[in-house]
Amino acid sequence: MLPLRPFLPGDRVHEIDGTLQGAVVRTAPHLVVVECDDGLEHTFKPEELVHEVPWKVTGQPRAQDLGLRKAAGIARKELRVQRLDLHLPESDNGHRALERQLSKLKSALAAAGWDQITVIHGVGEGILRNAVHEFVRKETPYRIGNSSASETVVLRL
Repeated sequence: MLPLRPFLPGDRVHEIDGTLQGAVVRTAPHLVVVECDDGLEHTFKPEELVHEVPWKVTGQPRAQDLGLRKAAGIARKELRVQRLDLHLPESDNGHRALERQLSKLKSALAAAGWDQITVIHGVGEGILRNAVHEFVRKETPYRIGNSSASETVVLRL
């Protein structure tokens, strides 16, 4: 499986199943060389890495998102909304893909500067949606906001 976007020199990445992280130094057709924070260069296959910041900040929040924050007294312009696209192509499935997607979610939740993340998990069979809900409920101090078949809103308390 190829990454959602190609790795380029200078990109910050981390290993999916481990603790190594660093910056991409160079790439080859099926290899990525990373200078890790431990000061050493390590070679990985592209499917063993994920980008450190896999989401993009969107513009204005949607009206239904504001309703969730009204009670907290957060004004429209103050709400910081992020979108995280976790759904995968149908051809990419399995336990390792699910772990990779939950790793992206964990990184996004740990990042500062957001009040709400809209996690796009796609419709499918609901496996990723259920995993996202379970992870947020059991592993984090955040809560689930609005949820549909294709996306879930995670709110910072």
